Amino acid sequence: MSNFTFLQVEWPEIYKTALSVEGYVNSDPRTACFHARRALEEMVNWLFDNDGSFYRPYDTGLATLLNEFSFKDNTPYEIGSKCHYIRKLGNLAVHSNKNIDKRQSLSAVQELYHLLYWLARTYTKGDPKQIPTEFQEKLIPAPPKEIQQQTIKQLRLLDEELQEKDSKLREKEELRQAERPHRARQSPG
Repeated sequence: MSNFTFLQVEWPEIYKTALSVEGYVNSDPRTACFHARRALEEMVNWLFDNDGSFYRPYDTGLATLLNEFSFKDNTPYEIGSKCHYIRKLGNLAVHSNKNIDKRQSLSAVQELYHLLYWLARTYTKGDPKQIPTEFQEKLIPAPPKEIQQQTIKQLRLLDEELQEKDSKLREKEELRQAERPHRARQSPG
């Protein structure tokens, strides 16, 4: 059982990443924070891909998307704050030698839960009342007997691989969109 089971059907990729966050909270806090940022990116990209109220800017970096006017206009302030918190913690995990402890990874997974709860409650095709309203720390798995923490270098390589994968997926989506009958979509101005 996981805190993120409610994502499994409608958002399987985000669910898979969120499971990684939970799995690393107790054993490798740095990696947990990295995956929390990754799940955030997946959520934000889902919003821009699936809700016509969000207008994707030319620069598709996470910080740019979070500061895009349509993102700010269409999400509660608290959601934006939580997004920036996870983004900064994830950046710290990948780009800094500062220690990241279990308290920070636990905070990251809890904030991620709040974000994904909001996503699911707002966009589910099912019954939103079926989504658990509270994060349960007891569902976080205990650390394995042997812990092999990932290095910052390993996380940077993984980040690069995932960014490249995302870029290819976005290119495919853009081609698919271009092949569909075109409807004008303009940024509010």
